[in-house]
Amino acid sequence: MEKRALLAIILSFLVLYFYYSFFAPEPEYLKEKKQKIIKEAPEKKKEIKSFKASVPFIQKKLSGYLDKEIEVENDLYHATFTTRGGGIKYFTLKKYKENLNQASPLINLIESQDNEEEIPAFSTAFTGKDFKLYPLDYKVNVNSPLKITSREELIFTGDSYPANIIKKFIFYPENYKIDMEWEITNKGDYPLNGLLNLHLHYNEKDKEGNKSGYFQNVPSLIVLQNKKIIKEELAKLHERYFYDKIFWAGFEDKYFLQAVIPNEFHTIKFNKESTNKFVANFGLTELEISPGKTLKKSYSIYLGPKDLDFLNKAKLQLEKSLNFGWFDAIAKPLLVFLKWLNKITGNFGMDIIILTVVIKVIFLPLTHKSMHSMKEMQKIQPKINAIKEKYKDNKEGLNKEIIELYRTNKVNPLGGCLPMLLQIPVFFALYKVLLDSIELRHAPFILWINDLSAKDPYYITPILMGISMFIQQKMTPQVGDPTQAKLMLILPVIFTFMFLNFPSGLVIYWLVNNLLSIVQQFYINKYQVK
Repeated sequence: MEKRALLAIILSFLVLYFYYSFFAPEPEYLKEKKQKIIKEAPEKKKEIKSFKASVPFIQKKLSGYLDKEIEVENDLYHATFTTRGGGIKYFTLKKYKENLNQASPLINLIESQDNEEEIPAFSTAFTGKDFKLYPLDYKVNVNSPLKITSREELIFTGDSYPANIIKKFIFYPENYKIDMEWEITNKGDYPLNGLLNLHLHYNEKDKEGNKSGYFQNVPSLIVLQNKKIIKEELAKLHERYFYDKIFWAGFEDKYFLQAVIPNEFHTIKFNKESTNKFVANFGLTELEISPGKTLKKSYSIYLGPKDLDFLNKAKLQLEKSLNFGWFDAIAKPLLVFLKWLNKITGNFGMDIIILTVVIKVIFLPLTHKSMHSMKEMQKIQPKINAIKEKYKDNKEGLNKEIIELYRTNKVNPLGGCLPMLLQIPVFFALYKVLLDSIELRHAPFILWINDLSAKDPYYITPILMGISMFIQQKMTPQVGDPTQAKLMLILPVIFTFMFLNFPSGLVIYWLVNNLLSIVQQFYINKYQVK
């Protein structure tokens, strides 16, 4: 019974691994949302009215325009803003490289093309039926560079009669969140009716450091709508609309997030602009500005890692972008504890080992009971085989005699199974933490392991893991028929090949867990059951 349970657990893990890696379908709520959006999109688009401007606007051409660049930086990022559209041309993260090479460039979350037709990220436009107000002659209130050591503001002022636009970016030290406010003042004699739009683009690049065996970095659009996270791979994106109850939206990959957090949205349109370029247009509610009046709007943006500390620090529900699946409620406390350990050790490899030991100690009574029960079952196995032989043609008598044997020897046939089942949620939660946490990205351990998020380059830890698993199997009491026992001995070989491409941090966890189990089994075999 116990062997069947253990086999079921291991096979369940294999099925879940391959299922979520290659075959997992979209959640039902996401399918329903897609169908609803497809049905509603034409109708919704009709609702977005364009209003005829009371006076004509003159659009200025991009061609020949010389923009001014403003450098902004704090300890976390370096950004290049431009007076052309009052947007961001480049946004570089100082603490993250694309790969482990010494000369590797830093991660650039926003990277505009150096041509006059490129619209900078976070550019805004005020549009109506017969006009598009897109000021190019922005003036700024600071000189470059702007060092962020306390709360600082960068203000763009653009005049395009009869409107005046003021865009204000507000920066904070040690924070990836940036607040943005803008004011539109109608200096004319007639009302201005139109739609205010915000532009964000994502340039997909193959970042060498974001791959690890089977576990690819998959860029996606991401939206928190009505308290639910919705994602769609950019590789599958053509055009997608979202409406109402949107908390934030943007682009993500495995480790990084670009999000816009509004006070209000009317609609968001995601579309594929070219092979590797994707665009999100955020349209706020239709606006009317009376003569002499000023309209004020504000929102926040987050451009940074999916680091739980910074996501929580923003206080914008961005932590929901970091989701560990079914066992998220268990996984996040494990991640918090892992990060706390790192403040002491400074080495995430050591933290994984310590965390493994702590989890093993917590579950020590359960695993001890499981191993002890299996040892007791092994002792009475010859008697069980004798009963099976005696009552092979009498199923009712067979069950009665075996139950009586269990009662006489005070053995619970489920005793080896239930404790292991209780540990499954913690195991899968830790599995997801070690697989998806940015803290392990490019984090070194010792000697040849210089990236805990990547596979072991020499396959030493997977091989040691396989050997330890084989030893553990040999030490575990053999309960059941010999064919089943031989089948169990094949699993270390299967796991070794599967773990060759697993992140080394996850392999270290499994290896240490096996070694601790071997020590525990040795103690039980020698001292607990004779």
